[in-house]
Amino acid sequence: MDELSPVRFEHHREALGIGEDSPRLSWQVAAEPGWRQAAYELAIGDSDRVFLVPSGSSVLVPWPDAPLRPREARTVRVRVTGADGSVSDW
Repeated sequence: MDELSPVRFEHHREALGIGEDSPRLSWQVAAEPGWRQAAYELAIGDSDRVFLVPSGSSVLVPWPDAPLRPREARTVRVRVTGADGSVSDW
């Protein structure tokens, strides 16, 4: 796999002011033909909490954490694992 696109929130590149307390997340993986995503990890905010999800999904995946409060902002990082065992950068 080559790289991940920036995380999108409800199809928006910029999540500020989208009005969703549990925004769905999407990303794209640039990879060689035949590569397949087997799992993804989401790191939400500055904590050490990471959500590991065994799934090939990368479009509109559910928000894994507690709903956001009004005006609350969080950073989101994603890392994917391929069926071949390869792991992307965050």
